[in-house]
Amino acid sequence: IVSVGTTAVAVLTSAMVAYPLARMRFPGCNLVFTVIVASLMIPNAVVLVPQYVLTQQLGWLSTYQGMIVPEAAVTFPFGVFLLRQFFLTMPGDVEDAARIDGANAWQIFTRIALPLSQPVLAALAIFAFRSAWNDFLWPLIAVNKTDMFPLPVALALLRGTYSSDSYGPIMAGAALSALPLLVVFLVANRRIVEGVRVSGLKG
Repeated sequence: IVSVGTTAVAVLTSAMVAYPLARMRFPGCNLVFTVIVASLMIPNAVVLVPQYVLTQQLGWLSTYQGMIVPEAAVTFPFGVFLLRQFFLTMPGDVEDAARIDGANAWQIFTRIALPLSQPVLAALAIFAFRSAWNDFLWPLIAVNKTDMFPLPVALALLRGTYSSDSYGPIMAGAALSALPLLVVFLVANRRIVEGVRVSGLKG
């Protein structure tokens, strides 16, 4: 639930921000993009306390939205950068033809830009899913209900449940937790390479 929700939120918000930054001109456009990219250099540990306080004030502790929204925010800057690089490569003639046919900006985005960016969207979705699936620190802090713990936190609890000599359950849990990511990579590794390659053609 958390990984799929995080992937959906991260891909949707990144695409909605990256498209106007790449294809529209407005005051402060380059400044907004610079601030978003600069946020990639901020370690997650620096924003951990403000993020926890904000989540607590919203009443989102031990809730799915309290895990999904902050997780999506981690992938958001990278997603904006990746998608903007692809949207910059789109030929302007396609948008001009759509405008002549009467399409507005939202229709161009949903019916032209998004379908053309499927490889990049797939690559971003895989990155976001992997990041959410493997995250340990934020769910450990933001969740107090054991039935809502994701697999990395549950594996840490196995360490405390079983003695230090009983590594069988721990290794079995680690293998099961890695299995979905392995399947996703084997199925979609071509999408990852294609998406990163296409997004780097211009920029």
